[in-house]
Amino acid sequence: MIKIKLSKKIVDFVRKIKEDRRVLSIIVVAIILIFVGIGSIAGYFVLPSSSIENELALSQAELKTCQKNLGECNNTTASLSTKISELEKNISKLTSNLSNCKLEKENYKSSLENCTKMKNQISDELKSCKKDLITALNNLEEQKKKYKKLNKSYEEIKTNFAKNKCCPLQKLVPDYKYYAVSENDVLCCRKEDKNYLCGPDEEKTSEEEVKKLIC
Repeated sequence: MIKIKLSKKIVDFVRKIKEDRRVLSIIVVAIILIFVGIGSIAGYFVLPSSSIENELALSQAELKTCQKNLGECNNTTASLSTKISELEKNISKLTSNLSNCKLEKENYKSSLENCTKMKNQISDELKSCKKDLITALNNLEEQKKKYKKLNKSYEEIKTNFAKNKCCPLQKLVPDYKYYAVSENDVLCCRKEDKNYLCGPDEEKTSEEEVKKLIC
């Protein structure tokens, strides 16, 4: 049944083509277009071979360029890595030096504080010593005055004692014109040549220790 129906359709189609020339023209044009399209499709798959080769050559050139750039980048990276390693070592060394400097700074700061304390203590002691010195100088001046006064009194006592002891002797022996003090005693003296003979034993006495008797 199906074959009979298909045969009828083909027969009817052929009859229409014979009756109508326009249908035949359409069919011919359609067939031509089909063949042209098939040729174009085949050309699409055939022509690009040279284009692919060109693209392949360009890709290879780009690949070489990329490889070259990659090598340069690797070299640069290696160089930078070396520099980074050196800089890290320098940073570590400088960090250590900085720590040492900070420690030394703290030590110097502590020493400076101790020196400042000592300086203040010495300054206070110096002020106290200056006060004591002024007091001692004042006492010394007072003692000097007392000494002068006492020495004057002592000299007056010696002179008076010498007068009382030696002047009567001088009247008897005029050569006794001098006196000297020895061991808290007054000795009457006389001069013989360049020597001074003093006391009952006539001890020799230097000219510096002898004073002139004034009766």
